Amino acid sequence: MFYLFFDMMLWIDPYNNLKVLSLGDNEIQEFVTLTGSEGPSRLNKLETLDLSSNNFNNSILSSLKGFSSLKHLYLYGNQLQGSINMKEFDSLNNLEALWLHENKIQDFIALTGSEGPSRFNKLETLNLGFNNFNSTSILSSLEGLSSLKYLYLYGNQLQGSINMKEFDSLSNLEELSLVANGIQDFVALTGIN
Repeated sequence: MFYLFFDMMLWIDPYNNLKVLSLGDNEIQEFVTLTGSEGPSRLNKLETLDLSSNNFNNSILSSLKGFSSLKHLYLYGNQLQGSINMKEFDSLNNLEALWLHENKIQDFIALTGSEGPSRFNKLETLNLGFNNFNSTSILSSLEGLSSLKYLYLYGNQLQGSINMKEFDSLSNLEELSLVANGIQDFVALTGIN
């Protein structure tokens, strides 16, 4: 059992310029951040945080608050499960890429209304592959994330029919992967809508 106490790094002033912190492929179970002047604000230049392939559960999400400079967050290959609410990433409004594949996530809830997807108007890459999504309702949860260019939903258990209308709000989408699901019908748009 390995615990990372992030405050140990924060006491060393040279880390104030840190842009990339890679802690992937360890067996870390807990990520503890301090608050106030000794917390994430000391790492106000951190753009990439790689916590992939560890043993983090959903509690890691609350530890990420305050890392407002983050552009790339790698949380794939952990123990995230159940429902993930975009509200957990609320303070990460500079996020460009979010990698959540290879977890056990079953539901992904995007924000709506005034606190909605516009807060994530820089998010271009979202990888939700190899999770436990089994309903195409995940597509409506992504509605409004109009800045998305790359969306990966491969290796889930999506079944039934996929209608391209589900992607209408994702007007900047350049790449969509639905490989290795159980989709029986794919309805493309026809004619002028």
